[in-house]
Amino acid sequence: MSLPSSAQVAFSVPKKSYKLAVDRNLIKRRIREAYRKKKQILYDFLSAKNIQITFILIYRNKTISDYTAIEKSVGEVIEKLCNDICKKSE
Repeated sequence: MSLPSSAQVAFSVPKKSYKLAVDRNLIKRRIREAYRKKKQILYDFLSAKNIQITFILIYRNKTISDYTAIEKSVGEVIEKLCNDICKKSE
């Protein structure tokens, strides 16, 4: 089965941690925006390796982080994902 793009991603914020939908939606909006800005790095890497992936990002922090902290974390996750794929493909 072929995916429509190199990567498919889902975002999750547990209801158990954040009871209010307003808070969960705020966090998901911040994560989606950070991923949108950083995804080209991942797409370029996956295209070069001819790999398609599907993954989920789950927000596990106990407090609502500001956008810059979330953006930094998403960038680190993408970098770590690329490094792990490199290690496994060798």
